Amino acid sequence: ISNISVQVVSAPGKLPGRRPPRKPIARAKPEKQLKKKAPFWNVQNKIILFTAFLFLLAVTAWTLLWLYIRETESRDAFYFAGMFRITNIEFLPEYRQKESRKFLSVARTVQQVINLVYTASALSRSYRQSVVADVSNNKGGLLVHFWLVFVMPQAKGHIFCEDCVAAILKDSIQTSIINRTSVGNLQGLAVDMDSVVLNAGLRSDYASTTGSDKGCSQDFYADHLSLRYPLEISTTSGRLMCHFKLVALVGHLIRLSVESVQIEADNCVTDSLTIYDSLLPIRSTILY
Repeated sequence: ISNISVQVVSAPGKLPGRRPPRKPIARAKPEKQLKKKAPFWNVQNKIILFTAFLFLLAVTAWTLLWLYIRETESRDAFYFAGMFRITNIEFLPEYRQKESRKFLSVARTVQQVINLVYTASALSRSYRQSVVADVSNNKGGLLVHFWLVFVMPQAKGHIFCEDCVAAILKDSIQTSIINRTSVGNLQGLAVDMDSVVLNAGLRSDYASTTGSDKGCSQDFYADHLSLRYPLEISTTSGRLMCHFKLVALVGHLIRLSVESVQIEADNCVTDSLTIYDSLLPIRSTILY
């Protein structure tokens, strides 16, 4: 071994042909920003919670008040079933469909007319609404079946007598003395005064025939001759009121045959069968 040399240098010196080691660059540590969490029960959150509580309280109070008023009105409500014939409106098959535009249009027109009559009468404070339940063909005109609803807390029976309520409607029909005809003008509708019928009804009949209670109500249209439409009425509850409406073609009749019936012998207090010549339970049209 020969030609070996050693070179000694001081610390700052550099060895030839060799790069000094790099010092690691120290990265600046990010300063931790400590965010102070706001307490949950601060003033702003308290205001929001208090506002939400007041809102829920108001909604609950309003709902209870509405239910109380509705329950009170249902106890003090008076229902009247009526009908009259409009001579200047022709019956159309679309009127059978309660959701059709034709039916809704004529029902809205008739209800507006009746509302104008009773809101301008002596019973305006007690009058609530009119509801057109059905329409049918009658002598080429439109026979309208409707309900009137009055509400009078602790009212006496004689205030809402049938003759009084019917007289308001009849007196509103302006007839011509010159022509000597029973057809008069009722807020633009040509109404036959002789066809006006009105009598007191039951809340159960109102609920069933207007659709607010769909528990036991059906419509049958006899569009073909010599067809049978069996009806099976069976119930164990004495409070259930069923309505079956049978409508035949113009110029034809309906034969109703009762094959069997089971009615409790209690003077028809809980069980009874009544047949009307109308689409509403109007007493003057009872056939059986």
